[in-house]
Amino acid sequence: MMTSSLLHAIADQYGTPVYVLDEVELVRAVAEFRQAFSDFPSSVHLAYPYKANSLESLCRHLHALGMWAEVSSGMELDLAVRFGVEPQHIIYNGIFKQDGELRRALQLACKVNVDNLEELERISEIASSLELDTVRIGIRVSPASGTNWDKFGFALEDEARAILTRIAQFENLRLVGIHAHRSNIVDLEEYRKHISAILDFASTATHEKLCDLEYIDIGSGFAVDHPAPINVDTWNAPSVSDYSQIVAELWRRESFLETVDLILEPGRRIVAPSVILLTCVVSIKRRMHENIAIVDAGQNLMPGIDWYRYPIVQVDDVDCVDPAKEYSVHGCLCDSMDILGRNIPLIDLDVGDILAIECVGGYDMSRSFTWQLPRAPVVWVNGQLSVSLVRPLLADKS
Repeated sequence: MMTSSLLHAIADQYGTPVYVLDEVELVRAVAEFRQAFSDFPSSVHLAYPYKANSLESLCRHLHALGMWAEVSSGMELDLAVRFGVEPQHIIYNGIFKQDGELRRALQLACKVNVDNLEELERISEIASSLELDTVRIGIRVSPASGTNWDKFGFALEDEARAILTRIAQFENLRLVGIHAHRSNIVDLEEYRKHISAILDFASTATHEKLCDLEYIDIGSGFAVDHPAPINVDTWNAPSVSDYSQIVAELWRRESFLETVDLILEPGRRIVAPSVILLTCVVSIKRRMHENIAIVDAGQNLMPGIDWYRYPIVQVDDVDCVDPAKEYSVHGCLCDSMDILGRNIPLIDLDVGDILAIECVGGYDMSRSFTWQLPRAPVVWVNGQLSVSLVRPLLADKS
């Protein structure tokens, strides 16, 4: 466990703002999935989505723990290959895959999940140009959700069945996988309907001999407690076991699934809790109706503040017996929208106090950008509480 003294030592040595990655928390998160799916009736594979956080040290560590790679672009495909992931353990998703990227993925024999008809046709043409007799592919399907997720893949309600027939017309394509993905499904009944729709489609495709399934990739959907959506008052993420029990129950209903592998793509649930952002209070402003704490970080280091609420806590061991006061925590950027948290209960802040913004490991580090401030450095704390710098301060060199 990272103590306040350790975090102060990190802030003193590396300055603030600084991301701190906790290896123990990362290992715990992976173990939670392993345990939850340990009694699953088929083989289960965890694939880490690079888009959640593509820090090299993090990806390499997760691969050392046995996780595969899920990539959404040629750039991420290159990273996975460079990080030493076996090609058959690379899952290539994404809406737009350029011809050169597809060519490389097919030559490597990665698992390619097709998003649209145009891509399907291009894959057949590229396979012919490479003189590949048969290319094994998956398709992405999209159960209706009324959300932005509906833009991905083939709609189950009207497109997916037709695409099965279309694939059968390509002599050099063989359908072996079905993929679907959503994020942050906190309602377990909604999750059950989502998984049911995927497995019902797989059942139909199998029984009508329109595919020869080797895997079903159900993506993620695993909600996290933090960060929580800003527009939801009550948010309690189910346990990983809650999700796994639903999948296992539905899986066991279909005998054909006994020989089909299950692939999971947990991203935010794995990496979000493993990273905190340390930042220093640089100014206190007391207004008539509000206490404002200004820190040396900014929204460029945690772009998710437009959609999520993050826990913000004091690093210092506070001995004060006075009740907490509510603060608005503002970043130091010259932007009125640079607000990192509102109504945060904190004990009498002073300039120089260190705050920890928790659960910023999922997407925030990857999406951080240089604007008025450079991108913050990243330090790694291992299981023996040894600290090392794994990414230096990144400033725009243009």
